Amino acid sequence: MQDRIETPTPESGYDLYIYSALEKPAWRARQGGSRTQAPHPGSAISYEDRMYEVIEIDGAPNTPYSYRYMLRIWEDRFAIRQVFPYSLEAAHAATRQLVQHHKESETRRWAVYWFALTSLLPTPVATRWQREWGLPMRVASMISICVLGVAAIVFGPGIKNEFLLHVVLFISFEQAVRFLWWMGSTEAVGSLTVTAWWDFLMMITGRDSEGGEKRLTATDFESQRDEVKHVTIGEDAGSKPWDLEVQSMLRDPVLLGPSPVRYFGEVYRPLKYTQEGVGIHRRYVFHLKKLDPATPARREYTPQRTKEHLARLIPYERARDKVHAMAFLCGVLPSEQQMALARDYDYDAGLWCGRTAKLMAISAVTQLWALHSERIGPGHLVGAYFLLESAYRLIAVHVRGVAVGSVLGWLVVPFLPKK
Repeated sequence: MQDRIETPTPESGYDLYIYSALEKPAWRARQGGSRTQAPHPGSAISYEDRMYEVIEIDGAPNTPYSYRYMLRIWEDRFAIRQVFPYSLEAAHAATRQLVQHHKESETRRWAVYWFALTSLLPTPVATRWQREWGLPMRVASMISICVLGVAAIVFGPGIKNEFLLHVVLFISFEQAVRFLWWMGSTEAVGSLTVTAWWDFLMMITGRDSEGGEKRLTATDFESQRDEVKHVTIGEDAGSKPWDLEVQSMLRDPVLLGPSPVRYFGEVYRPLKYTQEGVGIHRRYVFHLKKLDPATPARREYTPQRTKEHLARLIPYERARDKVHAMAFLCGVLPSEQQMALARDYDYDAGLWCGRTAKLMAISAVTQLWALHSERIGPGHLVGAYFLLESAYRLIAVHVRGVAVGSVLGWLVVPFLPKK
């Protein structure tokens, strides 16, 4: 259903109605003021060379539409921070795109059933399909864990062929690991073997784990400029504890730490930063608080990037990508090195230490069970050691909140970035 525009009567108090069957996610209504808070204007909408403000949004009563946006001519007393251009042609194009998106998601519906029965999809691909197409891949992954686990238990004891028996044992082991992974994440967890081969293929072809963007080049960094937003004016005034927001493709050390930073004659103190997106869409979002202009500041931030500046910053991004690509292996590193990676590269030490400990514990139990009918030997000792080590690491992570490494960590150290 296409959008509809109406001009309401003067008695309504509005200048324009926009009826839509679909929600416009970025449009916000005006927020009323109080004794302690000034009113925040609604979103600024540009329509036919005039500027409007979204005053209210309701459910479009007595119409077949789901949303009614009630607009009024923009008041000069409010500063405009962001403008949303609107036209019926653009709205119709957005509706057609959404319909096409829905059709494409329906064509991928088969993947849900296939995934639920076999789990033969890499975890990053299944998670991306769930995010982009709205497919219930996470639920399907839990169904596949149950189906394959039960099948291994039911049919395993009757298998006489030694090779097939080992295959069934591996499948049952994999489902136990997938279950623990599923419980500790929000991902649609696929086959560990397929995911491992997929990650290896993506690594050697220079793509990200979802098979999308290729490895970032210096040209990518040069073409993506920093975006600086002042939040001390406009609709966000007074609603956030920072005054300046910087979105950058690079983790600029100038914007890290509490030391004051000078930017176009003003002095700011960096508060924190977060990361949004991946690959070419990656952005570090820095928040800064304005200080007295007389505050001494030895560092200066400039959004313009020179080639010399990029040459100093790009190696860090390369190292960071490598650490995140090897996150699972990093979970067995010694505690000091894991904490260093967490500090320098935003690596989640607790998450990956816990995951590797769970995997090694299940592997040790599986090995001890496979050797239970044999005389005690080196295999029993190795299994017992890793079972005790994993138990200790899990206790350290979940009780003490400390990432503890494994003896296998020394095998991973040579492949990590050197500081």
